[in-house]
This record gives sequence, structure tokens and C-alpha cells, in this order.
Amino acid sequence: MQKSLRSEQSAAFSLVELLTVVAVISILSALTAPLLSSIFGASGLSHHTYGLVDAFSLARDHAMARNTFVWAELRAVEKNGTATLSVVISESRDGSTSFDPANRTILNRTADLRGVALSDWRPAGVEGTIDIKEGVIEFNPRGEVRVRGAAFGNQIRLALVEERDRARPLPQNYSVVSLASLTGRIAVTRP
Repeated sequence: MQKSLRSEQSAAFSLVELLTVVAVISILSALTAPLLSSIFGASGLSHHTYGLVDAFSLARDHAMARNTFVWAELRAVEKNGTATLSVVISESRDGSTSFDPANRTILNRTADLRGVALSDWRPAGVEGTIDIKEGVIEFNPRGEVRVRGAAFGNQIRLALVEERDRARPLPQNYSVVSLASLTGRIAVTRP
């Protein structure tokens, strides 16, 4: 009889052992939660960055194929309490550089990159670099690119950051889209 009682006692976990396991699991989850959120956040930022690159590629290709001027208008807006970067692509109706609304045709509906904003943070630049936070990027029929209303520069850069990361400006929370002015080449870097 005593033998069976002893085997039943050794088969169960004590309350102290169960609480120890729960404490270890909670500590590990508390340590890994920020890591996992930054990994998933980087994935969302990459998705939005390449969405912006696709919009710029569409604008440049359309300008060259149709032998006209095409503009990518960048607007920082607030939608339902979330920072949103809106990109509107339009082309010149008569092939001129006139940015008059009567001379523009919208090529696509507005691309809204929700939860993303253009940032003030910039990596160290090279001479002739134009960093923009909002404005209009113009593509000409030769595939060249410039910021409308700005002096000519060798390169245009935009730094994107997810809205939730704007409070902690760390370089790893950004992606930078660069456009070479003369060639229209688009590059993405993650500092």
C-alpha cells in the first residue's frame, strides 16, 4: 500500500516547480517580444519601401514610353489617426513641364502607404544630394529625375520610417530610397 502512494507522489509536479517553469517562460517571452516586433516591423517597412520604388519605376517607365513628363506627388497625410504617405502619379497631357492641374492626368489611384512617413533623419550625404520630406518628383522623357521647384542635384533621397518608430530615431528603423538624377536609377539602402 505504501509503495503505490509513493509512486503517485513522484508522478506529479509540485507547485514550486510549476511556478518556476511559468516564471522562466514569462521572462523569455518578455525578452524576445521586442526582437520579434522589430523583425516584423522591418518586414512592413520593406514592403512599403518597395511599394514606393514600384511607383517611381512606373512613373519613370511611363515618362520614357510616352515621351512626356510624369510626376510623383508625395503627401504626408493622417488617415484614421495613422500617418500615411500618399503617392499620386500623374502625367502631362500635352507633353510640357506645366504642372497645372488642367494639364495633368492621374495615371493610377493614390497609393497609400499606411503607417509610414518620410523622416527628417538622413544618412551622411554626398555633395549634390537633395533630401526631401514632401514634394513632387518629376520624371522627364529621357528618364531623368528631379525634385520640382528645387535646384538640380546629383541624387534625390527619401528616408522612410514606420510611424511607431518615429519616437526612437535609430538608423536601423529606416530605409532610404535614392534616385540618381541623370540616370533615374533607383536604389534602396537600410542603414
